[in-house]
Amino acid sequence: MVFDPRRKMEYVSFCFKELYGDSIAKVMLDKVNHELIELFNFYASLYPSLGVRTQSQSQASIVVDDGDDDEDVVAIVSRFQKHLEEKEDLTSKSEVERYLGEHCEKGGDVFDILDWWKNNSTRYKVLSQIVRDVLAVPVSSVASENAFSMGG
Repeated sequence: MVFDPRRKMEYVSFCFKELYGDSIAKVMLDKVNHELIELFNFYASLYPSLGVRTQSQSQASIVVDDGDDDEDVVAIVSRFQKHLEEKEDLTSKSEVERYLGEHCEKGGDVFDILDWWKNNSTRYKVLSQIVRDVLAVPVSSVASENAFSMGG
């Protein structure tokens, strides 16, 4: 449920409170949050190329004024974009915090969760890798039951 952008942690929190009451729900939510962060950290270590860039990797080059105003404008815009990315990298929340902090998506029965994650994989680089693996696990046990069935 956490990886369903229509529900996220809000649904988990709601269900825990309905089933167990506020005090137990808080403990259980803390455990879920902790495990989600641990999973995120594990995947971030598996895919270091998806993680936040280091300061040295996102340094902007210095522009030399050669008299061409168009190139100067393009260079300034490019440096500004790199500055914004650098600032976002240094001051932004983690992917998990950003994902969980955003409002739940509106969507009905026709909502395609795989398509949503595909379209948002650039925003949530590590989380999309986790989701790719988690959503690949079949929800039903019917397939495994059929494999071991003695019947026709």
